[in-house]
Amino acid sequence: MKRAEFIKKARREAKRHGLRFELVEERGSHEMWRAGRVRVFLPRHVAELSTGVERDVKVRLERVFGKDWWR
Repeated sequence: MKRAEFIKKARREAKRHGLRFELVEERGSHEMWRAGRVRVFLPRHVAELSTGVERDVKVRLERVFGKDWWR
């Protein structure tokens, strides 16, 4: 999935839950994003997220968005 598309989808889902998916910090080659109390790290300089990174971030965000939120 494209990185920008993933961020847009996560922001839309956060808004649906009354939260914000916001950029908290930029360090080196990664950015820290937060939704509620869950923090996730995304690589900064890639257009496409790898399958492993995408899966890990989706699973972490399930804590606030619910199971299968990305479908």
